[in-house]
Amino acid sequence: MSLDFRELKFGLVNGDYVYDSNALDSFLTERGRDPEETLEQDGVLSVILDWYIEHRHAGGAEDPFIEDLVQEARLGRGIISSQTGRA
Repeated sequence: MSLDFRELKFGLVNGDYVYDSNALDSFLTERGRDPEETLEQDGVLSVILDWYIEHRHAGGAEDPFIEDLVQEARLGRGIISSQTGRA
């Protein structure tokens, strides 16, 4: 069973990125990746953007908030290396 990207409930609240950590862990586990190790090595935002890109390639709906983050990443503004807390 594949998770829908919307299950992540990713957003920005009071300047902090928020998301459903269980959904993120499930996404990684479905792909045979250890959530703790992957998040430590790659960072939360990097994994979320990877999931979003996979979601879009599969025909998923565009998310304007995430599209802005993807654009920032393409411009090399360092957003991918940002660390976030788990919601």
